[in-house]
Amino acid sequence: MPTLRLKLCLLGLLLLTVIQLACAQDAPMQQLGEQVHEQMLAHLALWYPRCVDEKFGGFHVTYAHDWKPLPDVTRGLVMQSRLTWAAAMACEQLPDKRERFLPIVRHGVAMLQDNYVDTEHGGMRWQIAMPGTDVSSLNIWQHQRKHAYAMSFALYALAQAYKVTGDADILAMAQTQFRWLDEHAHDTVNGGYHEVLEADGTPVATPADIALHPRWDHIGTIRGYKSMNTHIHLLESFGALHRVWKDPIVEARLRELFAIVRDKIYVDPGCLNQVFTPTWQAIPTGDSFGHDVETAYLLVESAALLGMADDTRSWQVASNLVDHALAFGFDSRTGGFYDEGAAHKPAHHKTRYWWVQAEALNALSLMHARYGNQTHRYRDSLLKQWDYIKTYQLDREFGGWVNAILPDNTVPMPAKKKGHNWKGPYHTFRALVLTDKRLNSHLYPSTAH
Repeated sequence: MPTLRLKLCLLGLLLLTVIQLACAQDAPMQQLGEQVHEQMLAHLALWYPRCVDEKFGGFHVTYAHDWKPLPDVTRGLVMQSRLTWAAAMACEQLPDKRERFLPIVRHGVAMLQDNYVDTEHGGMRWQIAMPGTDVSSLNIWQHQRKHAYAMSFALYALAQAYKVTGDADILAMAQTQFRWLDEHAHDTVNGGYHEVLEADGTPVATPADIALHPRWDHIGTIRGYKSMNTHIHLLESFGALHRVWKDPIVEARLRELFAIVRDKIYVDPGCLNQVFTPTWQAIPTGDSFGHDVETAYLLVESAALLGMADDTRSWQVASNLVDHALAFGFDSRTGGFYDEGAAHKPAHHKTRYWWVQAEALNALSLMHARYGNQTHRYRDSLLKQWDYIKTYQLDREFGGWVNAILPDNTVPMPAKKKGHNWKGPYHTFRALVLTDKRLNSHLYPSTAH
């Protein structure tokens, strides 16, 4: 019979083998964590302080593929808010960079206050024209009106800016803009928000001749209709505001939006309806895989803010959204998520956009953190997704994320532009920060986000 010493030696060898196998299995995830952390810092350095405009205020947004500045014709409220938010996020999540980014946060808030707030009617403008721009060449309908989507991002930025500065004036600005939006845009009959507003805050009605002559708003929704896109971002911004301002109306609207997104906009087997009539009748459209995975994260985040961090229904909806995107919108060979598809058919628009890849990275790391002890599916998909991003999405010569990859994995020259009114660090930096935090939690102080 084996002696006790031999038994202990055999047990020690077995334990060592198990540890070695575990370490070997974790090596790809450790490498992923290191690479994501490195890319997060590099991505932040590409945008700041490059985008800070000391001459006109706010942020320059238009850059060529090699980061050469191109003229800004207009500057939209959405991107100015997103750049302010990203700087404030850096203050919170990267404490060693706080002093560097606090002045940038204040710089961005000043731009929002001085250039976008309508002192006559209230609310915030969709965009402004840069000095020297021929305004007659712009879409004046868009230029003069307001949109809940853009104001949502302003609230998102202001809430995060207040969180890192503690400046009461910034919170007061956020409160004023929330109240204006809620007073003019909240649909007290059907729930949710009217999206496009006249300058004075009057909701724009659906065109009477919509069947023959549809007219679209700032984000491509039929005027007067409601969209998934605006409402998921209102959910996001009201959640950020709720963190810093425990106002009962904010909480009530957050709960209302949460229920709308989870129980009206979402539909099995894991899709989001994109467009609705004012009474929330769904309009047949395709399924946006990027919004699916983004909403998975936003629902989980919102549920936690509402004291429902382990809510079974919310996690089931979130995982269904990610699972459906993996089943129908993911290239299982090379990685990467397509743009659009249908509920039960392969994707029909296979261009892969930068923001979709970023949101998928965030959602997959979230699902792995939640379900990794039950399945390796999210881990394996996360690794493949990062490999796709490294291989195709990141510009190895000039840095940054290219705008779009065609189905044959080539990049059209216009898609190489690194920045414009719709392309900045919002999706990418958030995904990198949160994925980095989940993979490298030992590197972070205790921060609540």
